[in-house]
Amino acid sequence: MTDPRVQALCDELGIKIVDRHRYPEPGEARAVETLARIIRRHGEGHLRLVLSTLAETDNNEGQLDEVLFWAASDMVRACP
Repeated sequence: MTDPRVQALCDELGIKIVDRHRYPEPGEARAVETLARIIRRHGEGHLRLVLSTLAETDNNEGQLDEVLFWAASDMVRACP
């Protein structure tokens, strides 16, 4: 079950959540538990900034996965 806050943020930013057994295409993510964990640790506003940073980059062809979400989260926290 996807956290409704995660679903709402992804919907807002045009990120499609796919089944964890499917390989995600650009603009799709399956690491929803990672996103929920970021909310629990740092708050919904922090995750909004992380996701909007990733969604609004010029080259958004990368895979939206657990490693990228944590790296972006760390960068946002390091450079507020």
